[in-house]
Amino acid sequence: MVLFPNPTTGDVLLETEEALRQAGTVKIYDQIGRLVMEKEMSLGQQRLQLETNSLPSGIYTVRLKEADMVQTSKLVV
Repeated sequence: MVLFPNPTTGDVLLETEEALRQAGTVKIYDQIGRLVMEKEMSLGQQRLQLETNSLPSGIYTVRLKEADMVQTSKLVV
């Protein structure tokens, strides 16, 4: 999973290496572990635009869960 641009001051594009084989869920957590955003990704989807304009500046954890696979990455807003 790649997030760009990172750091960002606006929207972020999440891109996976391969299209999803099953539907997935993207969750973004703040520095203290609170869920601040949740989006769904469909079967076959490889890209998702995340609107981060409403998030305060900080470091976030982005987590993509697809079936038994979980990927995480840091995002700086």
